[in-house]
Amino acid sequence: MKSYIIISLLLVFVGCSKKIENNPFESTDTYNIIEESINELKKDKLTANDSIYYLFLHKDSLIVLSLSKEKFKVITQVQKKGILKINNDKIVITKEIDPKYDIFKLAKPITLFPDKIPNYNDRFTSDYLKGIVYKVDTKGSSFIFKQIYKGDLTGLFKNKKEYDIPIIEIEGEQ
Repeated sequence: MKSYIIISLLLVFVGCSKKIENNPFESTDTYNIIEESINELKKDKLTANDSIYYLFLHKDSLIVLSLSKEKFKVITQVQKKGILKINNDKIVITKEIDPKYDIFKLAKPITLFPDKIPNYNDRFTSDYLKGIVYKVDTKGSSFIFKQIYKGDLTGLFKNKKEYDIPIIEIEGEQ
């Protein structure tokens, strides 16, 4: 009887500690939140058929942006680190901007983009970019992702006229 209990407990521990086999990230927290975000975005009728997802990390905010193949050209010129596939979806990892945490630390290699792709494009042509924004924090060696916004993220990516600051040249100065 004791041996059955011990074997049962061992099986429970082995089942609980099972690692995600195709996890390209060193942190399962990162993989889980990305997979969860994609599943959540696929429930929406506007993004249900999307198969390309961009990951942006700016300071302590993670953005998971959903794109269809038709809108793929919209941000093809954003500086990218690489691309990976998770469950038939393409996940594009962009270059981080002043990251507070290294959540894109990879355990497995990813396909890198060629250097020929331009680094930045500030003109986005899509009318609607849907995604989820998370605030990233840590607790011990784990990452904590708190959803702070879900919906239209077009405003984060479009160049707004009110932010265009004219350059005024003053005579005599160089």
